[in-house]
Amino acid sequence: FVLEEYLGTTWYWLVVGGATLNTSKVLLQNGNKKTKITSNTYLVYKQMILIVYQGIIIFLIAFFSFFLLKYRMWKRDTEEKVNHLLHKEVGTKKFHDKHELSIQDSMATLPFAIQRYLHKALFLIDDVDRGTSYMMHTPISIINSVKIQQKGEIFVNNKWLPFDATQTVSCSPASPGFIWDCLTKMHPTFPILKHLQIFVRDAYMDGQGELSVNCMGIVPIANKKGTVDINSAELMRWLAEIALYPTAFLPQYGAKVSWIKDNHQIKGPWREHHGAFVRGKITDLGSDNDTEAEVQFCFKDDGLISSVRAQRMQNEGDKLIWKPWEGRFLEYDARNGMLVPTKMEAGYWEEGKLEIYFKGTNTKFEYDFFD
Repeated sequence: FVLEEYLGTTWYWLVVGGATLNTSKVLLQNGNKKTKITSNTYLVYKQMILIVYQGIIIFLIAFFSFFLLKYRMWKRDTEEKVNHLLHKEVGTKKFHDKHELSIQDSMATLPFAIQRYLHKALFLIDDVDRGTSYMMHTPISIINSVKIQQKGEIFVNNKWLPFDATQTVSCSPASPGFIWDCLTKMHPTFPILKHLQIFVRDAYMDGQGELSVNCMGIVPIANKKGTVDINSAELMRWLAEIALYPTAFLPQYGAKVSWIKDNHQIKGPWREHHGAFVRGKITDLGSDNDTEAEVQFCFKDDGLISSVRAQRMQNEGDKLIWKPWEGRFLEYDARNGMLVPTKMEAGYWEEGKLEIYFKGTNTKFEYDFFD
């Protein structure tokens, strides 16, 4: 890998080829010192051993070079998608002349529970338990994008697999999007399978959702992209995780979210939430078909979001099936002057029970704010 990276492909193959031949000769010379057979049979045997050694070494080199090529192609494709996501001009020009934003102007049309949450999450007031909304003309920084490093476990095929992931999110008002780039293993402990890497890319950008799963960059396991259902499911994830980029709640500077005022909780098998809750429907105006998704936000007594609920697609074999889904924010921490979730979990409701499939810890946040 180092040779190919710094010397180039041509030098890489010259060095590897020379090493292959030299290794084979050394092995045979050592065999000659221990064997005094000089018959023609031995010469034929010697040539056969040489061919076998070279064949095995060349096969291994070719296999790992092919894997390396596929891995780099996967990473390059992800990097290009991230670069496109972060450098779109759509929806960003409106921010160029707004250095300070009024809380009152931005929050006047939001439901009270969201206002109370933002007061808490953005450290705008000391006492969040006031009976009425307490507006302040406080300058705040609007999030343009964020890159989050994650560690955790995902439950696949009746076993928990460790993962490392990088999630990049765009908060563009006209075209929200994210890319979750995850690396996990085929098996946590089995001697051979634990070395097989699984690449996962969960994304929403340019109005299209994507779920791609690949083994070692060579064997595709799942590739769902661009259908109405997958678009809605991935847009729902963007809205469900909005607590990670809370200024996107602000109606003038985030995605288009309509707050449903019928005072009914979203239908599903989950236990009734007795605290404050709000249902929101997001519409991506940047998509060709105005993709929509609906999420219910449930709040704790201190005003922070405790969980989010929705109908979400689950991959079962070759099919995507809508199921009741819930994500929970277990811990918050202060980052860049905001309270954001650092420990999360998610699951699908099965037979009256929440079956957790995701446990994650957000270890690092890199926020980019509008100037």
